[in-house]
Amino acid sequence: MNYDIAIKNLLCAVFYMCSIVSSDAQAQSSKFLYAGNSNSVSISNTSEWNANGFTDVIIQDVQIPKSYKHTSEYTHKFEYAAVVLRGSGWTYDEVVKRAVRAEEIYSQCNVWIEGIQIFLTDQSNESRAFSHKEKTDLIFTKNIPIKSRPMIIYFNDDKDRNIAYAVPRKNRKSQHPYINTIWMSIAIKTLAYQKLLPNTYSDEAHELGHLLLNTTKHVFSNEENFMHEIDNLATDRINTDQCEIIRNSPLVSLIKDTE
Repeated sequence: MNYDIAIKNLLCAVFYMCSIVSSDAQAQSSKFLYAGNSNSVSISNTSEWNANGFTDVIIQDVQIPKSYKHTSEYTHKFEYAAVVLRGSGWTYDEVVKRAVRAEEIYSQCNVWIEGIQIFLTDQSNESRAFSHKEKTDLIFTKNIPIKSRPMIIYFNDDKDRNIAYAVPRKNRKSQHPYINTIWMSIAIKTLAYQKLLPNTYSDEAHELGHLLLNTTKHVFSNEENFMHEIDNLATDRINTDQCEIIRNSPLVSLIKDTE
């Protein structure tokens, strides 16, 4: 499949949607927009978002194509939500392309990132200064009216204190809104940061790894790994033991024969 063409078709559909949707758009039935073979656009109900201080919210379901990059068969799958804050420096097309890249990496484990649900919204006052402190960031996550996890929040840290971080479940209660969230600062797009890491590395794959492996720890071996602590060894490699844990994560489900 030509991914450049697929993504281009997808973005054209979304840009058309952006030209006609306002914050008071009526709810319509939700349907995956599949990159490359559909021009259908779905708009979900934004009333809960508006009530919680978010404005001009656009919600889009996007199905990620199976890349078959490292496998001929997928056995498991998961999805994630992506909250993209306008004015943060992040764009819709970047989020889609980065999801496609993460899907290629997880194919090593026969795991398909089936889709992402993107929430494009203006920033509320609480979303302008994250602190990487649970009490502060919890205010924001409580205001997001979705319960699906994993969830990646694409934001701008004005002080550049944090690049990206994840909050795995660990021993927290399953209903805690802060767990299984990822915070992705615009700082990871800076040239200085990108020079530190191999071009095969994916921040999304790494941070999702913290959630799927349910750990805050990194790898310290002499082998390349997607969870490595040392920059030049942080690549796209996932080992067999990690794949086994990922497939058994409660965030991942088995693909049925009919899918």
